[in-house]
Amino acid sequence: MDKNLGSLTNNWSKSSTEGSLSQKVLRKVKPDTPIKNKIDDAQKKLELQIIKLNTIHEKLQKKHDGVFQKIVSAQKENNHAYAKAYAIELHEIRKMNNMVSNAKLSMEQIQIRLNTVSELGDVVVTLSPCMS
Repeated sequence: MDKNLGSLTNNWSKSSTEGSLSQKVLRKVKPDTPIKNKIDDAQKKLELQIIKLNTIHEKLQKKHDGVFQKIVSAQKENNHAYAKAYAIELHEIRKMNNMVSNAKLSMEQIQIRLNTVSELGDVVVTLSPCMS
């Protein structure tokens, strides 16, 4: 357990300057970023995707409302062929809207999990001096 805590503490906010010359050169070419930074970057990218999905969801909802009104008008005018065509389109819009909603929900769950992992890492780093 203590070995795992030490590894996490070292990788959480790494600022190591030791090593051979080849390792130093390699770090300059391909820096080994701390896990916390990677998690923060992932959270930011995820937030952008959630915002995009929310925008798509709103557009689909507006399209849904418009097509639904066209179905109502076609039914009032006894134009069943148009009403049926619009109903098929409405079904497809609902399927896409459900797919977007499910993707958004999944990304929000991942975002919550990343937030939990980040907070846990902060707690481990804070408590690691007390544990050793």
